[in-house]
Amino acid sequence: MDGRPVSACGELFLVELTARDAASDAVAMHRALHQAVRRLAAGGVPIGWCSALLLPDGHCLCLVQAAALDDVALACDTAALPVAAVRPARLL
Repeated sequence: MDGRPVSACGELFLVELTARDAASDAVAMHRALHQAVRRLAAGGVPIGWCSALLLPDGHCLCLVQAAALDDVALACDTAALPVAAVRPARLL
């Protein structure tokens, strides 16, 4: 995981980003969210980056670990992303 290690009680969250124009927009959105997670983690927010997938249809699925959904929402706001779907997730 990239960024600050999150405690064992951290949860996984799936952030779904939808590009309006092209896959390059999805990549830019991914970079903005990843950078926001790193900045927040450096500032003491219990959040960390796990992984991301770029889908051919312009969607980007980002996996983030955080203590609470509000921390992930803060990262989305910090990245100045349009409304993104954020859902709790778990590994199988």
